[in-house]
Amino acid sequence: MTRGQIRRRMSFSWWQQLVLTLLPLVLANWLFGKSEPLLPGLTMPFFIAGVASMFVTLRFFGPYKHGLIALQKALDTPQEPAAWAELARARYRALLAAGLP
Repeated sequence: MTRGQIRRRMSFSWWQQLVLTLLPLVLANWLFGKSEPLLPGLTMPFFIAGVASMFVTLRFFGPYKHGLIALQKALDTPQEPAAWAELARARYRALLAAGLP
């Protein structure tokens, strides 16, 4: 597989993950956006929990960064396909974690 094909595959997976991450938000807004909140007192705690959940993604940034560095070192070597695969795995895990908040 060429670098261009790998990049296209990773680009497609990014767009796919973006749609899957935002779809529940769009559906919830469409279904419940015009109604009154059920528990208005919990608005701020839910917001704080959402902001705090963003810190979960920090744990996954390191492996992605190391995957990028390893890929840069492995370019034009026999280890390049393995480096691309490892970067794709780290990126997938990071995108899943980023979809939490």
